[in-house]
Amino acid sequence: MKLCYIGRRNLSREIRSMADNDVDALKSLDCDVQFVTLSPSEEFRIQSVSDDVDAIICTDIYSAMKIRDLRSLRRKTLFFSRGRMDDNLDPDPAISYWPLKLALFLDRVDLWILDNSRKILQQKFLHIDGGRYENVHKSIYEVITSYSPIYVASASWGNLLRKCFGINYVKIPLGLDKSYWRRDAPYEARSEKVKLIVPTGMYKCKKLVYGLSKINSAASKFKDIIDTCDFLWYNNFYRHLKDDYSERYPNINFITDATADPKALFQQYDLVVHPSLGDTFSAITLECFSIGLPCLVSSVSEDLLGDHVLCVDPRSQQYTLTLERLISSSDLRIYLSKRASEFARNWISWQDRARMIIDEVKRRGLA
Repeated sequence: MKLCYIGRRNLSREIRSMADNDVDALKSLDCDVQFVTLSPSEEFRIQSVSDDVDAIICTDIYSAMKIRDLRSLRRKTLFFSRGRMDDNLDPDPAISYWPLKLALFLDRVDLWILDNSRKILQQKFLHIDGGRYENVHKSIYEVITSYSPIYVASASWGNLLRKCFGINYVKIPLGLDKSYWRRDAPYEARSEKVKLIVPTGMYKCKKLVYGLSKINSAASKFKDIIDTCDFLWYNNFYRHLKDDYSERYPNINFITDATADPKALFQQYDLVVHPSLGDTFSAITLECFSIGLPCLVSSVSEDLLGDHVLCVDPRSQQYTLTLERLISSSDLRIYLSKRASEFARNWISWQDRARMIIDEVKRRGLA
């Protein structure tokens, strides 16, 4: 089977991306894989795809936009959406996104004829405030609806896409490198000094504000028992944001240096907090489970993780109470460490995920 895999490396080269893991797993199963890897700033070019590939695995929505317009490539493309389009779709259960279908239609209307009517409809019927509406990338909605089914790692993300756009989805979870992500020594909860890490890898994201403000407050309240509270950025390109964030959240250390050995780094911590409302399932969180780290994640991951981890909405008062319990209770952290390890042992490998991808390519009659 000859595949073309298109994905971006948003992390530093020392930390493996989903694309790296997918490609290596597919190659290990005797697939001939052309890897079109893009940096955050690179533009995808159609010419980079070989003509003789059986199927295209596309994990980048901007590349999918260009593929959509070329039928010969579109018909053999499987589009994978991680559920991390933070600037385009906020997985907020309190907001209904179905009106955006009508909003998309309104954008196609000749404005010189219906400009006033369009504005009235937006304000009176759609109930979309100006800032939210302007932040929606309508071209992305168009490309999503042109691919069906969409391949997702999280059912919560897939259900949101189906609710918004009426499209089907296929769930193919992320994998885990079980040979590497295992703890070198048993997890031990320190009752005195707790080391906390926030490994989101994200930077200018409004959806982090809820979580970061509460983490900052908890770090201040429990400063006598917190050794360090670190926010880990994976890309030094965003170092210029560090001063602004440090000023707003003085009890959090913003670390912008990546590491060549992330497992060794994470084993130094006692607690992982992942407050993102835009990432339905984080690979780094899964890897933290495999080394037995207790984790607090946002409620958008609840359908995957269940009671193996604490899932709480960062915007709720319950989030503050849960975070404070995790910091102050070593027994709770030990319990969650055991649950996390159990969850990771039963999770699929990257090779299992690759087999699912291969089966789906065959089901589509592409190879």
